[in-house]
Amino acid sequence: TVRARFMASYRLEGGWSLGGATVLDMLGRGGGWQGDVGVGHQGRLGAGTTWGSGVALAFAGDRNLQTYFGVTEEQAARTGYPVYEPRTGLRDITAHVNARTPLVDHWHVFYGASLSRLLGPAAASPLPRRTSTWGLNAGLAYRF
Repeated sequence: TVRARFMASYRLEGGWSLGGATVLDMLGRGGGWQGDVGVGHQGRLGAGTTWGSGVALAFAGDRNLQTYFGVTEEQAARTGYPVYEPRTGLRDITAHVNARTPLVDHWHVFYGASLSRLLGPAAASPLPRRTSTWGLNAGLAYRF
């Protein structure tokens, strides 16, 4: 499908920001809609290293939650899971921290960590094996 993301953010004093976004399935292929609202903070650490942290609360519509967390009658018959039809509601909450450090010339290294927890209809689904997940990321980037 094709997804469109509409977002807005507002910078506050002291490195703080507020933001929100909505993602729409433009071709109607089962993705439905989802959105999030969040707050973040950015700052500097010494010799060019920048860091950021934030928390975002995500929510989703019936179709999105059904696609990712629902169980139809047909699926229940094949798998043994109970039928589950989630309704519009909360999806998850995520906290993250990240940083970017310049190396040489235009090269930068970035790294971070995140922690997410399913909420509402997503957490009530019989499908997830766990409601909390974490992630680490790192990479190398060249900025023009």
